Amino acid sequence: MFAPHLRFKLYLRAKRIRRRGDPELAHLASLVGAGRRTIDVGANCGVYSYWLARCSRVVEAFEPNPDLAQRLAAAGFRLHWRQPILEVKLSPFKECQGET
Repeated sequence: MFAPHLRFKLYLRAKRIRRRGDPELAHLASLVGAGRRTIDVGANCGVYSYWLARCSRVVEAFEPNPDLAQRLAAAGFRLHWRQPILEVKLSPFKECQGET
């Protein structure tokens, strides 16, 4: 289900975090090629997925929390006329303790 208000909230959050000077966000475009597929493991609310989508062809976002994954999928963002560029997947990676 597409929810425009969720997309707008994600946009505002992504802009706020970039404005505050998250240093990694400034380098994403130089690290990612325009025609490439990128992966965001542990996508959370989708801030990095949002900025990755602006500089890559497709973003695969993996999120272990089903509620967050559903909200991110509902945002359903796309850039201008392009096809949907975010593929949200429920992550098989869970936080767990193991032996070291």
